[in-house]
This record gives sequence, structure tokens and C-alpha cells, in this order.
Amino acid sequence: MNILVVNLCSLLLVGVFFCLNVSAATLDDQRKVFVSENENVDYVLTLSALKTINAVSTAEREVRLRGDLVRTTYEFNPGLSVNDAWALVEERFNFSELHEFFTCAGLDCGSSNAWANYRFGIKQLYGLDQSQRYHVFSKAADSNEFVALYFVQRGNRRIYLQVDKISVDHQIPKIPVSPSVILNKLETRTWFALYVDNSGGFVTDEVALLAKALRKKPLLKVYVVGHSYNAGNFEGNASQAEAYAQELKNSLLALGISASRVSVKSAGPLSPREAPGRDRVEIVISN
Repeated sequence: MNILVVNLCSLLLVGVFFCLNVSAATLDDQRKVFVSENENVDYVLTLSALKTINAVSTAEREVRLRGDLVRTTYEFNPGLSVNDAWALVEERFNFSELHEFFTCAGLDCGSSNAWANYRFGIKQLYGLDQSQRYHVFSKAADSNEFVALYFVQRGNRRIYLQVDKISVDHQIPKIPVSPSVILNKLETRTWFALYVDNSGGFVTDEVALLAKALRKKPLLKVYVVGHSYNAGNFEGNASQAEAYAQELKNSLLALGISASRVSVKSAGPLSPREAPGRDRVEIVISN
């Protein structure tokens, strides 16, 4: 289990609501079961499924934060189906405009009992494993305000949503997105980007998580397409972009990905998608 410890001072509680565009009234038409607000607390942000081994629940990836925490437990109104309740969550939180770090659904999240009792400590959240969903997100990749959201339906058909909002005020180490988010982006928009860091290479953890995502889909083939903007001329940018793509391919091969699954391409400075001016490699589905 990898735990990153970050000591951070707190922000005003209102900050997380404003910056994430998730107001306190987001689900005011549903019943609030529990609400708590605490300043300067330790919080473990879970970034993977929970596994229970020898009666102990653990997560493969976690980040430990210190900041101001707002916790709200909602019970959805009777009569809503589990699909309608989740559609309401998607509508109110508008995930498409947020930066997701981790997501899971159903049995891929692990045991609901572990989430309810080990992670959140709220017994009402113990429900049907196949109904559960868990998301971790912020407004932007470099934001210091996070939301952990857990959704589940109990055996009595009652539906609950846990929303934990943590706000911190110092810069924290970059949190790479999970393999589940990488695969979701590849499947929904056919591409995913890794950015070149200040050293001119890639963040080791990000490459490892990309390789893990590709191992989950062994038949998936991709192009790694380099983009570069700062060499001063087209030929220099094209050459640098190809070098970035080849470097990423070599790293993936070293992590066990077959060479036949990864093809190198260079776009040079031609495609300023998502972040103009930032050197990067886009992973694009080729089959």
C-alpha cells in the first residue's frame, strides 16, 4: 500500500464549494442523514479499490491529506430507482467538467462492507456490491480541493450517497490518475495524454499506471503520438516529438507491454489539442 503523507494547512470551508462548483445545495431536494464540518483534520483519500485480506481492508493507492473536511451523507427520496438516482448525481456534479483521479463501479470497487465500515465509518453505506460507485475528483489536475463520492443501494432498496470534501492550502505532489480513469478516457474519447515534466521526461508513476491500464486490456493497440512546440522550427519539433513518443514506448516495453501493441508517431507542433504549447505524448487507440 502506497501512502503519500502531506502536511498542509487549511482553507476556509467555503473554498471547496466555490472552486469545485459543488454548492451546499447540490442535493438539497434529497434527505441529509449526516453532516459534519471539521478543520485541520487528517484525511485518507483512497485512489483504488478496497481489498480485504485476513479481515483487514486495504487500498493499493492512497494519499494522506491535512485540511478542512466537510462530510455529507444523503438518502435519496423513496421511489427513485438506482439508475435514476445515479443519473441525478451525474447531472448535479457534472463529472465531464471535472478532473477525475479514480473511479470504479460495482464489484470492481471491492466490498461495500469495507467502504462503509473501514473507509467511511458509516453503516448506512453498507449495501449491494453491484450497485456501488466511487469517484475522486477535483476541478483541475493542479487543484488542492478534492471530492470523494460514494454511492450505493442497500438491500432494503434505500439509496445513499456519501460526499467528502477536503480543502488544503499548500501545493501537493501531483496525483497521477488511476488506470480506470485512463481506460475510461481511451474508451470514451479514444485518447489520453501524458505531459513531459520539467526534466524533459515522464513521471515514473504516471507511466507505470498507464502500463497497468494497458495490461487490463491485452488486445488493445495504441499509437503513442509525440507533440513538441519549443524547438524553434518544424523539423526540430517533429524530431523532438518522435523522441518523446519513442521514450514512452521504450518505458512501456520495459514494463511488460508488447512492442506489437504500441506504434510511434510524431505530430510535431501540428495538433495543439488540450494544452497548446505543452510538450506531451497522446496515447490514441489504433484498433
